[in-house]
Amino acid sequence: MDIDEVNDLMQTAYEIGEEDLLHELAGDMVDEIRRLQKLCGWIPVTENLPEDYGFQLVMIEGKEDYSQGKYNSESGLWWVRGRGKVDLCDTVVTHWLLIPKLPKGG
Repeated sequence: MDIDEVNDLMQTAYEIGEEDLLHELAGDMVDEIRRLQKLCGWIPVTENLPEDYGFQLVMIEGKEDYSQGKYNSESGLWWVRGRGKVDLCDTVVTHWLLIPKLPKGG
């Protein structure tokens, strides 16, 4: 359900006096906002891991800078870019950050 459909459903629920539905929708929206807020900052690997095999920004334990890395959920291993190539990470990735998609036409 997209945001316009949610808005229409909430408007209809309000007009017909469906307070329970409004409360349920509001709770769902709060949960979704919290989920999206987590995706906008550094995510500890202890809380969540990336869902796909694309590159993410990663923090390595003991380093004060970030790298690019990708996580393979099948093997449980991180691959981290360094020195112009991608290496199996022999250090600990502590956090990751979603890299946004490139803008269209740009």
